[in-house]
Amino acid sequence: MAIATLASCYDNQDVFKKVVKIRKGQAVSLMMQATNMENLKSIMYNYAKQIQKMIPPCDPSSDETTTITTEIMELSKGGQVRRCSPFIPIYVSCGMMLTAIVYQYWTNIVQIYDDCV
Repeated sequence: MAIATLASCYDNQDVFKKVVKIRKGQAVSLMMQATNMENLKSIMYNYAKQIQKMIPPCDPSSDETTTITTEIMELSKGGQVRRCSPFIPIYVSCGMMLTAIVYQYWTNIVQIYDDCV
């Protein structure tokens, strides 16, 4: 999410007038996509490319910014987003809840058994 925020802030005059953030939906989308290293590389590549396109030629630090974004793009080259099911977080949450319920149930059963014996 940090590189997405950097892309939103880079060469944006609104930074000096108001708070510039990424949308909540975009943040959730990034979290849902970043499920493995290949997806993360793809996200980094796309935002570095986006920043590189916005570099103004008259900027005194444009060469350094171009070098940094190019290096990011080289390090993250080859990443392709593989879509996963949007229900995976729901499955994980349900599994954790089920585990907690089973643990509580077995704890109570063991306690009742110990009381009877």
